[in-house]
Amino acid sequence: MARVLVVGATGYLGSHMVAELKAAGHWVRALSRRKDAFDAGAQAPNEIFVGQATRPETLTGLCDGIDYVFSALGLTRQKENLSFWDVDYKANKNVLDLAVAGEVKQFLFISVVRPGLSADLDIVAAREALVRDMTAAPIAHTVVRATGFFRTCANSLTWPGAVGSGWSAAGQRELTRLTAAMWPAPPLLPSAPERRRSR
Repeated sequence: MARVLVVGATGYLGSHMVAELKAAGHWVRALSRRKDAFDAGAQAPNEIFVGQATRPETLTGLCDGIDYVFSALGLTRQKENLSFWDVDYKANKNVLDLAVAGEVKQFLFISVVRPGLSADLDIVAAREALVRDMTAAPIAHTVVRATGFFRTCANSLTWPGAVGSGWSAAGQRELTRLTAAMWPAPPLLPSAPERRRSR
């Protein structure tokens, strides 16, 4: 059984990830701004850590005792005067720094497919800045490049060559199932020096 921190756990993808990890028998801590963000039940996280990823002073102890971090955290609508750089980069960087300090085994991050096609967009540039920081950090990491991420841009952009539009509920469930399967019962993933780092 792995101990997994899910960041962005109250979002659509993150909530599915919590459910899949629980179904696979893992222990799950979810970062949330509210203690009552989840309904009680078998698919609820084992522990809710109340804090805000954009406010590092609220995150002390977030990664204590954690083996793996999964982050689907990202800005889905403009609010609270926050930008993509505030959330998609800086908030995730706050969690990455804590994961490194806490000697977490692996950091898994959702980013965009073929980022070079849209590197001039803040939503892409911010996430790819985090990918570069992960690559440089002393932690094993995986970048999941999911086309569904572009749902955020659906109202303003058309993606040439995309298959379908947006991202279906079935597609999100499959992504979370595949990702949850990365953390089977022990022995878990090889240690950082033994793994080929994702880029």
